[in-house]
Amino acid sequence: MKFSIKWILVFNFICLICGMQIIFHAASHVLTEKVLVDHVRNIMTNISKSAMEKSLGYFEIARSSAALTQRLLSSDILRQTDWVHMERYFYDQLRIHPQFAGIYFAKPNGDFFYVSHNSEQHPRGFRTKHITHDNHERNVLLVFRDPDFQELQRRMDHEDAYDPRDRPWYRQAVDTRDLIWTDPYIFYTSQKPGITSAIPVYGAGGDLDGVVGIDIEIDDLSAFLTGLEIGKHGRVFILNQHGEIVAYHDIQKMKYVDPIQKDRLRLAKINEIDDPIALAAFQASNLAADPASWRGSKTSELVRITVGKEAYIGAFNPFPQEKWPWIIGITVPENDYLGDIRGNIRRLYMVAFAVSVLALLIGLYIARLVVRPITNLKKEVLAVKHQDFLRDFDTQSAISEIDSLSRSFKDMRKALQASKEENIRLQKELKQSHLSTIYRLAAASEFKDKDTAEHLQRISAYAVVIAEQLGFSPEEIELIKYASPMHDVGKIGIPDMVIQKNGTLTHEERQVIEQHTNIGGQILAPADNKLMDTAFQIAVHHHEKWDGSGYPNGASGEDIPLMARIVSLVDVFDALLSKRSYKEGISFETAVAMIEEARGTHFDPKCVDAFLWRLDDIRAIYREY
Repeated sequence: MKFSIKWILVFNFICLICGMQIIFHAASHVLTEKVLVDHVRNIMTNISKSAMEKSLGYFEIARSSAALTQRLLSSDILRQTDWVHMERYFYDQLRIHPQFAGIYFAKPNGDFFYVSHNSEQHPRGFRTKHITHDNHERNVLLVFRDPDFQELQRRMDHEDAYDPRDRPWYRQAVDTRDLIWTDPYIFYTSQKPGITSAIPVYGAGGDLDGVVGIDIEIDDLSAFLTGLEIGKHGRVFILNQHGEIVAYHDIQKMKYVDPIQKDRLRLAKINEIDDPIALAAFQASNLAADPASWRGSKTSELVRITVGKEAYIGAFNPFPQEKWPWIIGITVPENDYLGDIRGNIRRLYMVAFAVSVLALLIGLYIARLVVRPITNLKKEVLAVKHQDFLRDFDTQSAISEIDSLSRSFKDMRKALQASKEENIRLQKELKQSHLSTIYRLAAASEFKDKDTAEHLQRISAYAVVIAEQLGFSPEEIELIKYASPMHDVGKIGIPDMVIQKNGTLTHEERQVIEQHTNIGGQILAPADNKLMDTAFQIAVHHHEKWDGSGYPNGASGEDIPLMARIVSLVDVFDALLSKRSYKEGISFETAVAMIEEARGTHFDPKCVDAFLWRLDDIRAIYREY
């Protein structure tokens, strides 16, 4: 049983539309949300990386400044007793890096030199605190300066009991003998969250000279996180391994009043900031159960939670550096990313149904469009099969593929018609390339005898004129045209000292140079085609004479190949006209007279007659080249 292509197309359209609807509806819920959740994961990961880079940028500057100060003090470039220059250097560091709250140097004897931001005397001012111990007497000097380092006030503080040696940053730096970072805490002076970096300074003998410290305020991290756009209601925060909030969009919630020491602030823990969403997301993650795993971890985690009736996505990414056992947490309502998309999917279902109906109607129309051109296309194929390339059929179609196929068949028919002409053209080009190579070989032999390419062109042109006059066929004329330039190819084998000699040749030299005919025959043999055979005959016999007095074989009359007799004449004629190192060229009329005089002795009489009959053409060639 055979079926019409029209109904096959209609049936396939129906099956395709129904099948796609089933697959689409079945997979859309799973695949769409999976892709979108992965997309949200990537967004949240990128935001985490951005926050990490911002944080690490803060700390890298502090590390570099602390290390630089250590090197300056260790190398005595910045003298530890030169408090004036040390104060100026610390002031410059605070001006360059506004996130630095203060920078200081503490000695093992309790001496302390500290420059910090301070607004007591000026809103953007600085304060220098200098603790010294002279003869067991403790002195604390406070110096206040404006932003331009101009002194505003100087006074002694007799109530200050601060001892840097009791501070954690000092003890950790001395114990580790390396750069350290403290856990984040609330700075006493500025009441802002921050972190301290400290590094010990050792003298040439290995003795401890002191510890350099830098206080870094990290409240800008909270401001940076607040500015990040994560959906409409997303939040970002940073926790340390103790569960304390290091950065949060509401910086006031980060400050927690100790219930025992109410005058002292500390960083709030995540369960103390009244953020049930952040707390629920953190507790749902595996990271909450094992804070020790945060250090140096590169594993991120994505959780889904429900708080009230709202679904949220939480992402947690630990800092990859082992010295920062922190994690960045992000929470965002699912509807910020998925709500509009889910609504769009429902609308998409309705549109898909309408499109299915429309597609079915279009399928019926397309089926009708396909039938007519395909029927005619079948007729065209049969015509090509029977090598009927001239019949034409109306196979135009609104369907581009069918129309393209139709045009391809028409182009194929034209190509078959043109193939023979194209093959002839290609053969001609190949032959021309072959002849060009032979011509260049002939030119190479003439260059050795100081002749020129024009000489070869004249020989060929003269020979063609005489051949035409003698009634040669087009094929024979073409043979002499391309074979005649190779008449002296044997000169390649003649020594330069003979062939390029200025003056008359000796008898021995003459015998040597006469060998070029035999050498030419050897080069061109074996003659495996008409052109090479003609070139061989010309190269060997073009110095034979009609009366038998020539060389190399002393042949005479009709025994000399006709084409060689023609080339013999035109070669001598061109030589008479050409200037050589050993002679001057003669006039055209004189050369013609000498050719006529040698008729029947040197040259074939009928060749001379043909030459004289076409003398105007000969003269035109002479003038052209």
